[in-house]
Amino acid sequence: MTTKQGSGGAASATVSPGLVTTETGELHRAIDWRGAFWVAAGVPPLVLFSIGGIAGTTGKLAFLVWIISMIMGFLQSFTYAEIAGMFANKSGGASVYGATAWLRYSKFIAPLSVWCNWFAWSPVLSLGCAIAAGYILNSLFPIPAADSQMVIDWVTANASALTAESPRVVEWLGANAGKTAQDAMTALLT
Repeated sequence: MTTKQGSGGAASATVSPGLVTTETGELHRAIDWRGAFWVAAGVPPLVLFSIGGIAGTTGKLAFLVWIISMIMGFLQSFTYAEIAGMFANKSGGASVYGATAWLRYSKFIAPLSVWCNWFAWSPVLSLGCAIAAGYILNSLFPIPAADSQMVIDWVTANASALTAESPRVVEWLGANAGKTAQDAMTALLT
């Protein structure tokens, strides 16, 4: 951290090349390549976790979906940058900017908008972790195919444990109304 003399005679502190405070306590609207790198570093994990799902759902249109998504993200980045410039003395992202905008209309809605933003983003964090864990587990311990020898051996060894009262049989009967327990056991063992 270095200190230099400001234009009004007051000292201002330079925290990093991309983050400079002025005499008024506001941030400059400037960013260097290191700051841009760390801003962009948060995007690839979410993109990587959703590539398989998008490609599996849309097939050959996945390329078009990603082009449209990139354009929307690019425009959204400029929108957030403009909002951040309007509220240069605030930090906290979209939720804080929304709350600041709502303050003049309602003192109740402003903090509610912050909580709603984080309430909406919380599932994204847990789902991202669950998807990442699934990818890691599947890469280390792949799920065997249904017709693999390992699965056939397991089914043969555990076939005697399958009874009419087994949870899997009851589950199958619930999904296939009008069938018997014997039909369920036959279907589950084949």
